[in-house]
Parts: sequence; structure tokens; C-alpha cells
Amino acid sequence: MFGLKGRFQTNARVAPLLLIAIVGMIFVTSQTPAAYAGACTDEDRDGYYDIELSGPHCSEAGLWDCNDNDDTILTASHGHCDDTSLCIDDDEDSYYNQDLSPSYCSEAGLWDCNDNDATILTASGGDCTFPYMDVPVEIEEKIQALIADENFDINTSQVTNIIKTLEKAAVSAEGDQINVALNMLNTFINKINAHINSGNISQIDGDELIASVQLMITCLEDK
Repeated sequence: MFGLKGRFQTNARVAPLLLIAIVGMIFVTSQTPAAYAGACTDEDRDGYYDIELSGPHCSEAGLWDCNDNDDTILTASHGHCDDTSLCIDDDEDSYYNQDLSPSYCSEAGLWDCNDNDATILTASGGDCTFPYMDVPVEIEEKIQALIADENFDINTSQVTNIIKTLEKAAVSAEGDQINVALNMLNTFINKINAHINSGNISQIDGDELIASVQLMITCLEDK
């Protein structure tokens, strides 16, 4: 009798503790059902999962759904759903301003060299990948097209001198001699302005040549 009574008293003490433990597990599970079940919740069926209701294994490369009720809302990287408005893209070319945007805005480390001009190439790892050697070729082509213009009065020797200046600037830029390249480019601009002032080239044509070089200057100054 004593043995049975002792076991009964022990079970009577343990039973409430087991009941409390079971209730606690039910409560916790009810608060985070998807995480406990390891479920992947995708209500809007866009292939990206609700960050709050899905297990960590559901994410592909850290991408989650910002709004799982609307398949038109973009996903977020590493859970920054509320911060996508901080990704600055003034020229709307889908690449973001590195100086003004959080790091998670970048795709594969690509940033915008100049967020005010959609024609300027993006940069990898923050280094502008501008095609420097293309600039002298582009300027020469533009000058050749202007030769037939009656307002163009720059002789062959002067044209050669202008192109040589740009070629030296491009080589310096490729070799990361930034200051040398910038000095050469500013020399080019001064020469074009001098021809504009002398009436050897129209203001419109001269400004177009300068604008082509100005993109290169902006890129170099951002490095």
C-alpha cells in the first residue's frame, strides 16, 4: 500500500508540471506557427516568401517578400523591407547612388557612376568602369562630321593636336593617373573654348564636344 501511495503522490506532483509544460509549448507554437512547422508562406505566389511567417530555409540568397499580399511589390535583401525607399536612383536606370544609398541596395556590388545621367555606365565595387579609350574616337568622329560645316574652321593640324590631347588623357585614365588625365581633359576644354571664342566652331558644336568629355571628367572625379 505504501508503495502505491508513494507513487500516486509522486505522479500527483509531476502531473501539474507536465500540464504547464504542454500548455507552454502550445502557446509558443501558436505564436510562430510557420517557423515551427518550417513552412514557406507565399500568399501572392510570386516566388518569394513572407519574412515573418516563413522559416530561414525558405529564402533564396537572403531575399524575402516585402508584402506577401501583392506580387507587384519588390523583394528585399536581408530583410530590409521597410528601407527600400532609401535606395536613391535619380536617373532611373535601376542602379543606385553609392554615396546616398544603403549597402543592401546594390545588386552584385554594382553602383551608378553618375546618378544624374542614365547613359553613364555602372561601377563594380565602387570603381567607375568608364570606357576611357572610346572618348578620343568618339570626339574624332564628331569633328570629322563637322568639317563640312561652314561654321567649322579648325585646320587639320589643330584637329590632330586636340585628338592627341584626348588620347593622352585616356591612356593616363586607364593607368589610374587621375590628376594627369584631368589636366589633359581640362586642356582639351580650354582649347575648344578658345576655338568657340575665335569663331572657329559654333557654340552648339563646341558645347557638344565638351559635354562628351565632361562625362569622363565626372567619372574620374568620382574615383
